[in-house]
This record gives sequence, C-alpha cells and structure tokens, in this order.
Amino acid sequence: MGRDIVQVKADTAASDNLAKARTFQGLHEYAAATVHARMAFELILKSICEKHGIEVRFRSDPRKLSTEDLLTAFEGWLVEPIKTSVAPAIASNKMFRQLELNPFSHSTPVSLAASEVLGAIDAVENLKQAINDHIK
Repeated sequence: MGRDIVQVKADTAASDNLAKARTFQGLHEYAAATVHARMAFELILKSICEKHGIEVRFRSDPRKLSTEDLLTAFEGWLVEPIKTSVAPAIASNKMFRQLELNPFSHSTPVSLAASEVLGAIDAVENLKQAINDHIK
C-alpha cells in the first residue's frame, strides 16, 4: 500500500518560515531566526524560478545549488518595469545575505545585533511581497 505525498506550497512554507524567524528573533534566538530567514529566502527564489521556468545554473548535486545561483537566474530573468519595482527588495537581500547564509552553522563564532537579524528577516519578507505584488 503506497503513501500519499503531501506537498506544501512554497509560498505557505516561506510564510511559515518567516513567522518562525520572527518568533525566534523575538526570543533572542538569532541562530534559529537566521536559519528560518534563509529557508524562506531559498523557498521564495526556488518557487519563482520553478513557476516561471527560469533557467538556473545546473548542479549535478542539488545540495550544491546556492541561493546565489537562484538569485542570479532570477535577476537575469527580470525585465522592466518589473525589474525596477523589485530591485530595492533584491538590494536589501544582497546586503543581508551574510546573515541569510547562516554563519551560525559554521565553526567560527559570530555575533550579531538584534537589528541585523530583524533587517534580514524584513528583507526576505519585502522580497516575497515585491514578487507577489509585481509578478503573477
């Protein structure tokens, strides 16, 4: 007897991860907050690339597909006037990428201010909103 496969929509999963990121940020659990912000960022980019058939750099090992690969493909796909509308959200995410890439998962200790973590979460949320507002 087979099992049913349940797929969660990427938009719902991204929203759930952003909510978890905000919760953890509020509890001063910055490592967990950045993990969930990064997951949301990746889900948003994967979703938009899949939905619109955006070509992304091939990796034989899918674990090596980076958010940089996804973001580069997405930016290359954008056209005016949508590009101008989404550009500020992309720029914010680029600024906070160091946090979204989760330096807490590496052995070197990292210290972050609450405002940096909140800024990263806001940047991902703003990208999600910009895509929802300007790309159908």
